[in-house]
Amino acid sequence: MDLNFEIFMIVLLVLSILVVGNFLRDGESNWLEGALLVVIYAIIAIACWYYPNPDVATSNGIEGSEMVNVTMSVDTLRQLQKLINAQLPQN
Repeated sequence: MDLNFEIFMIVLLVLSILVVGNFLRDGESNWLEGALLVVIYAIIAIACWYYPNPDVATSNGIEGSEMVNVTMSVDTLRQLQKLINAQLPQN
């Protein structure tokens, strides 16, 4: 994950900060304000659920490249590093 946020996510974050700030401004709360915050949270969750999944690439704009997340053990990683170093020409 990186800090490359879409404008939709930024708007939701700013909107939620403003709403909570307005509810906390008077320094006291009641059940209605809490219920309204839960409703706003549900609206934000539904909006995020139905928002189309962005085609976010972390390849920094390199055409034809794909990033794949792989989980492997440390021993396998060390073996892979040794194999790559053996294949690279030494200068």
